[in-house]
Amino acid sequence: MNTSQTISITLAFPAWFYGVLTLSLAAFLLYIGGLHWKIKEMCKDYPRIREALTRISEILLQKHLAKDYVFSQSPISLTPAGIAAVKEAGFEEFYNINKKILFERINKANPKTMADLEEVCKSIMLELEDTLSGFESIKQYAYQHGEPISKILFACAVDLRDRAAKELKLS
Repeated sequence: MNTSQTISITLAFPAWFYGVLTLSLAAFLLYIGGLHWKIKEMCKDYPRIREALTRISEILLQKHLAKDYVFSQSPISLTPAGIAAVKEAGFEEFYNINKKILFERINKANPKTMADLEEVCKSIMLELEDTLSGFESIKQYAYQHGEPISKILFACAVDLRDRAAKELKLS
């Protein structure tokens, strides 16, 4: 008596099933390819959208939110309250800790005039990541005073502009 028996099961699919399966796979791949193309196109627009949002933020801050901290005539400058806020927020310490990183970003933009430098500094400060050392004191200041952090960052941008102008000898 043979104890090992082999059982073989063969699945047979009709030919039309293979055709449907192949067409479905091709349609799926085309769909994924289309999504990839759309995502790639959206990514091309991201820098322009980000820049537009930064510009809108700058305008709103300069015209409305930061008026306690910044005189809006050209060139903008800090009010006495702005000077005190920047000092109290600990921007001096933040600047000293992150000076190299801040100047790398400024130099990357290659500002030629004070107007260029001001725009670069506003963009840098408004797009700042909170992973940089010393940023906690600025966040804490905004929290304690019940203000949007962008308001104090805008004032810090003016201070950064003035410091960078001295370093870069722009006037």
